Amino acid sequence: MNHFRDSQKAWLKDKDSRVELILGFVEPCRDPAGLRAGFESEDIRDTCGFKNVMIANRNRPPNLGLVNAEKEAPFVAAEEAREYLSHEYYSSEIRIAAHELLGHGTGNRLAS
Repeated sequence: MNHFRDSQKAWLKDKDSRVELILGFVEPCRDPAGLRAGFESEDIRDTCGFKNVMIANRNRPPNLGLVNAEKEAPFVAAEEAREYLSHEYYSSEIRIAAHELLGHGTGNRLAS
């Protein structure tokens, strides 16, 4: 575990890489049922800093010619489903960026 923690600290110090490489958990995570061990690196975030990461190459906008829009967006009116899906991917990227910057970046600074 100490080797992993040291790698996290070294990764945080690296500011010049054009390509980010990290092995392991990026976000603290816990089994939803609470049955398996949890993994937290919050102390590293608090003492050494953090990087905001978006793994953009893992997400692609849908090819609207290949998807059943009504099935992909069942909560949207059928006549608006394709329009919704054409914007949903990009709005999701903005939501994630806001979460990273405001939630992680400034959220703990607002706590007393």
